[in-house]
Amino acid sequence: MELAFLETRRQALAPTLDAVRVVGEPGSGRTRLLHEFLTAARRDGDLVVVSGPDPQRASVAYHAVRTTLRGLLGLSPGEPEDRLYKAAPAARSGLEEVFGRSARDSVRSGAARRAAVVETLRWALTTAAARTRVVLVLDDLDEIDVPSRNAFSDLLHEPLAARALIVAAHAPGREPGWDARFGHCVLGGLPETAASRLLRLGRAAERVRVADTGRGILPMYVEQVVRYALEGGSDPPARLADLIALRVDNLEPRARRVLQAIAVLGDRMLPDTIAELLPKTEQLDAAIEALLRAGMVELVEGTIGTTHPLLREIVIAGIPVAVKRELHKKALDAGDRLGFPLEVSALHACEAAESFQALWLLEQVAERAASREDLETEILSLRRGLEIARQEIARGQLDDPLRAVLIFGQKLGASLTRAGNFSDAEGVLREALDVAGPSGADRARLLSALAHVAYGRRRAGEALGYIEQAIEVARRSGAHDLLSTLNDTRRTWAS
Repeated sequence: MELAFLETRRQALAPTLDAVRVVGEPGSGRTRLLHEFLTAARRDGDLVVVSGPDPQRASVAYHAVRTTLRGLLGLSPGEPEDRLYKAAPAARSGLEEVFGRSARDSVRSGAARRAAVVETLRWALTTAAARTRVVLVLDDLDEIDVPSRNAFSDLLHEPLAARALIVAAHAPGREPGWDARFGHCVLGGLPETAASRLLRLGRAAERVRVADTGRGILPMYVEQVVRYALEGGSDPPARLADLIALRVDNLEPRARRVLQAIAVLGDRMLPDTIAELLPKTEQLDAAIEALLRAGMVELVEGTIGTTHPLLREIVIAGIPVAVKRELHKKALDAGDRLGFPLEVSALHACEAAESFQALWLLEQVAERAASREDLETEILSLRRGLEIARQEIARGQLDDPLRAVLIFGQKLGASLTRAGNFSDAEGVLREALDVAGPSGADRARLLSALAHVAYGRRRAGEALGYIEQAIEVARRSGAHDLLSTLNDTRRTWAS
């Protein structure tokens, strides 16, 4: 029924961009449905482009937009994007932003950057649709990086003369806010009769039974039960996550270690890169063969990855802390040589407990997000940095963890204030104020930040009180530039 729904939308495409969403929890068969749908689209000669989160799920900025542009404009894997810069001038600015060629200190506002990116998407989609019908699939839309999600949302905000269909898949409760006219379909579980029939086909019905919970049985659960039974198991756990975890635990140690390395590195990694995370004595080829037979990894154009994001998530959750830390440390070292994106390196540094490097990288991620006015990513990065700084007070890897708490607290408080989250901002800023000295420019800045929180809450008297305190501290510390700024703020608020 869901496949027929998608086919109807594809066949009915007018020369105007259309979109539809496929909603289902992990394991409900979203990816399999999209695969069957895209097989029919390719058979009919449509241009099919598939995009989604970055392989490490690290929210690498513009990853999904980059993948989409390369597919729409016919760039082969590994081909540099140089020839795209012969595009129309209106698209060039967005291309430079997406492919990282715009100046870091550009004076363009975040809104201007966002507008340039969506204009480039419009140009690329219109160019591709002029040749043939286009089907663009955005898998796991809810896990795509924020700038890309914004770009696709902006793309659908206004009509576009392009014979193209966007199909986005995501989990329930994570609606992207698209216009209701685009419609959606919801994937439910299989009825018990259908699940039992599949078990019989998989020769597992004699060993296991599955019970319908009233919401249907997830197709992925049935698949995992069949594999579990063929491996000699019985009485499978009722929850899909528990069943996957049990199958991973039942792997022979060599295969499990390789699977853990693959999960930490992320999908679409070369075998040589995976080998860097493993002992030299590890027989990688034999372990990969075992994982392929178990249906836990897949080969795609010479690269290796897990077969499902949920599987990768469960594998990572089950890695012992010390082992996980060591794997991420090796991944961080490999990334320095291979040129991993900044966000991926920050993820590995955090998980490897390399606090100094993690804080340095997270601060850069936050700064770049701020230049795009991407508050969600900025706040997430600064919050993670603050948490690491707090941990270092007891752990002692940093020379001055209190200074790190102060810096990240001040920045996070300002970001939360801009986002309108005044309660959280006040809590973070007060914590930073507690570790600041009784005088100095840092204390003056924190008092000024608290003043902006009060002003945002429409507490003018409280805001002016904080500003007066900040001015006095700045005067005593000799911070003349800051003092001038604070006086300007006081005059503006008092007028």
